[in-house]
Amino acid sequence: MIAEDAWDLITSAFVYERRRCRKKFEEIYSDGLYQMTELRNEDGKLRALAGFRKLNNWVAIEYIAVQPKELFSELANVLIEKIKKMYPGNFTLVKGLDILSGEKNMPLMKLYTDAGFIENPYIYTQASFHNDCIGFPQNILTYPTAITHSEFKNLRALLCRYVVFSA
Repeated sequence: MIAEDAWDLITSAFVYERRRCRKKFEEIYSDGLYQMTELRNEDGKLRALAGFRKLNNWVAIEYIAVQPKELFSELANVLIEKIKKMYPGNFTLVKGLDILSGEKNMPLMKLYTDAGFIENPYIYTQASFHNDCIGFPQNILTYPTAITHSEFKNLRALLCRYVVFSA
């Protein structure tokens, strides 16, 4: 079961169209491939969290959520570094960024590129979270290196099966 404060943060950070329903989230949370890392202050209050999946030699960061009164870029960087340290060696971190958000995603793109991610020339269409919503195209960012088209096709098959990206 996901902690109530973690679920509250996810629902406040992402609109309905960009997040799973709780039942579906609980299913993936317990599937063994899904992981979450958190940042809490000294008294245990949740400041930020990241959800991700380890899939073969890929680590797909599905989302990073930060409390509204916290500095997103600072805590997102801490979470990204934490995930990098969890998987030293032969792995590739992957993050999708919503293309339709346009200029709104420019700070996010800068955050990830400053963290060493590379924007690849491949577009991934994220499946909808809900039956009443449509999918959305995303840029694929990878760390520490760019990926080939062949690697992208392998990655896309895994993403379609397991991963749903949010900001």
